[in-house]
Parts: sequence; C-alpha cells; structure tokens
Amino acid sequence: MALVCPAHLNAHEYQQCFNLRNVKVDIQRFDSEYFGSIAGYNRLLLSQTFYERFGHWKFLLIHQLDCLVLKDDLDKWVRADYDYIGSPWVDTEPLRFYESLNYSRWPGLGWLKRRFDYNQGKMVTVGNGGFSLRKVKRFQQVSRLLSLFFRKHLKGQVNEDYIWSILVPKYFPKFKVPSATMASKFALEKVSVAVNLDAMESLPMAVHAWEKYYPDWWQSLLTKYGK
Repeated sequence: MALVCPAHLNAHEYQQCFNLRNVKVDIQRFDSEYFGSIAGYNRLLLSQTFYERFGHWKFLLIHQLDCLVLKDDLDKWVRADYDYIGSPWVDTEPLRFYESLNYSRWPGLGWLKRRFDYNQGKMVTVGNGGFSLRKVKRFQQVSRLLSLFFRKHLKGQVNEDYIWSILVPKYFPKFKVPSATMASKFALEKVSVAVNLDAMESLPMAVHAWEKYYPDWWQSLLTKYGK
C-alpha cells in the first residue's frame, strides 16, 4: 500500500493509523504543485514519472479518499488483465469530450492521427479514475509515447481519466478496457436512471463519491452491513 502525497505534507498521523492496523505503507511524495489544483493532479496522473515510481508493481489501484470499498475482489480484477478499469460514466460531459476528438481543430489531434492508430468511432465510457485499476507497464508505455502531447496541448486542462479511458483507447485500439456493464461490477459512481440500486443483484467492489451521489442509500447499506 502506498500513500501518495505532497512533498511538504507531514504524514505522521497517517503513518500512525496504518501502524495501528499493522499495515505497511510506502509514503510516495511528489512535488507539491501537483496537489494544488485539479490541473496539477491531471498533470501528475498523465506523467511518465508517476507510473515509473510504481514500476515494480504490475497493477496500480487508485483509491481516492472519497471511495468506499464494499468487498475484496481485487484478485479477480487483476486476473481479468485490463489495462484500465473504472466506474462507467452515464453523464454527458465525457461523451461531449469524445465527440470533440472528431474535430481536427482540437489541439494536437492531427499529429495523433498521423502518428498512431486511429480507430474512428470506438466509444468507451469506462471510466472514472477515482477508484481505478491501471496496468503499470501499459501506462508507462503510453505516457512515454504521448508525453509531448500531454505537456504541450493538454497542460492539465482535461481530466486525466478522460484521457486514459476515452482518448487513449480511441488511438490505441489494443488498450484493453471492459464494457460498461462489466465495469459496473468493479465500481460505481453515478448510475443511470434506469438502474434501481435496491434491485442490484450484487454490489460492486467499490463506489466513488458515495457521499455526493445517493448518500442516503449507501449510508443505509453501511448501517445494515457495516461494523
């Protein structure tokens, strides 16, 4: 387990919490500028440096502080061998970003189309990076190939999970992501209005932003099954 934090953060209390639970934690510090804004976070999660830091692992599970893990299915998802998996999106903003990729005026896309495979029309809606599983070697490869594009054209202004789950599969068809149906068994954030939470046959491994979306429902679940 690793705690990713700014270089200046005093992590003593976090370390104590892990020690009380006999959990060994590796403190991984990065430049504080990456943690001062969403743009900074996007730059960090798109950087080759970030994934090289975890190069001794095959997979990296991102667990932001607003996630709730419901069951330990990690081995199952590692065996599935996806390059990236996160909770599926059901809102329109990621879809608008996908549609914008079809316009050559979007900065740098002409270079991408000439340099890499262009799989026109491949729509991916998987998914949110707040709770996500990433194959480290694959992320190292793609972040190295696209490092100039990320720095020159994106500058942290596009959500990093949009890049990994929408742009990258579009230009790298072999970048393996699951269907939205499969990903919903891994994690949920928002759900479609057609989905009845009470009628779900089984819970996902985790939920992201559970206190923001459907907090009463998740709280009732914690009250019923939590310890």
